[in-house]
Amino acid sequence: MSKRMDLHILLIIPLLLTSCWNAKELTDLTIVSAVGIDETEEGELLVSLQVANSSEVAIGQEGAGRDATTTLVYTSTGNTLAEAMRNVLETLPRQVYFPHMTLIIINEKFAETKGLDRVIDWFERDSQARTNANVMIAREADAREVLMVQTPIQRISATKLTDQIEVIEKRLGENMVMDVDDVVRDLSSGGKELLLSGVKIQGDNKSAIKKETIQQSVPDALLEINGMGIFKDEKLIGWLEDEEVKGALWVLGQIEGAINNVECDGKKDAIAIETKKANSDIRSKINNGNPVIDVSIGQEGILDEINCSKDITKHKEIQELEKLLEENIKKIVEKVITKAQESETDIFGFGEVLHRQNPKYWKENEKKWPEMFAKLEVNVHVSSYIRRSGMRNNSYQNKTNE
Repeated sequence: MSKRMDLHILLIIPLLLTSCWNAKELTDLTIVSAVGIDETEEGELLVSLQVANSSEVAIGQEGAGRDATTTLVYTSTGNTLAEAMRNVLETLPRQVYFPHMTLIIINEKFAETKGLDRVIDWFERDSQARTNANVMIAREADAREVLMVQTPIQRISATKLTDQIEVIEKRLGENMVMDVDDVVRDLSSGGKELLLSGVKIQGDNKSAIKKETIQQSVPDALLEINGMGIFKDEKLIGWLEDEEVKGALWVLGQIEGAINNVECDGKKDAIAIETKKANSDIRSKINNGNPVIDVSIGQEGILDEINCSKDITKHKEIQELEKLLEENIKKIVEKVITKAQESETDIFGFGEVLHRQNPKYWKENEKKWPEMFAKLEVNVHVSSYIRRSGMRNNSYQNKTNE
């Protein structure tokens, strides 16, 4: 290699080692952790940005030395979400930075009257917004109020809610994580309607926004994940509560862990069975020109608590418990299916299954699917297996060995 070539290479290498041309310093950014969407009386969008007070978050992680809240909420209005996002710059001293946003809260009334089509597109289209941000509905409160609540342990409420719903989905089976990508997928599907988790302020709303509320052993207000909203044509039309949510998740195959109670010796909820593994298989068929759906649910679990004298060393007794659990799950599932059919809202994706497995039939009947769903024959089959009894066999209440 010639000396001239060596010189050229030495001149080029420094150009390749230059720093990022568009790098931004943290001190120049306002880091957004969550976005709230409400509507003003004039019909404009009211956007609230929860931003991290970085200096306060970094101080005293054990809870000492804090003289201010760890998050601040800034609001602005606009006729479109993009306009409202730009207008918020008038109140912020730094450039807004969205890549750390983990949560979007939408007002319940807004979701009922305006729907999601007015706001979701921006989150999917903007280059800074994260499409894996969780989406929730503020129940009986403004989204702005939810973002203003001060929370203990997790000092940023957006982080607290996203962590909380993940735990609930995995351990209780009572809610489901839905991000922007999931929302767009369900809204664009012709055979499945959307479900979104709700969040409530439990306690005194006015005290919830004060720093002092987190300095108490029992805070005046807390944020609670509560129910799942049913959507139809992009608008909120109702709610699933408690066991109804669990029933929907059994069908959707979204149960990762749950506690299921059955009766024993005439006592209600005397035995708790913890689900460790679950699955759901949905099949469609055409019977005499009408669609039929078969839902097969499998559950494997362990005995978590026994408050009766049942002798679980006998295989027959275990089989009886499995049968009771199967009946309970089937009852919950059939109840929520009936509720969905009453509102002609296919939240289970039965239409998607029919589309995949019987595409010709779906093409001929897609436009009248809501009416067909309301009269759809759905057969639910549940199989349950109890694998272990925990750290002991019979409860001390069983006297057979005395």
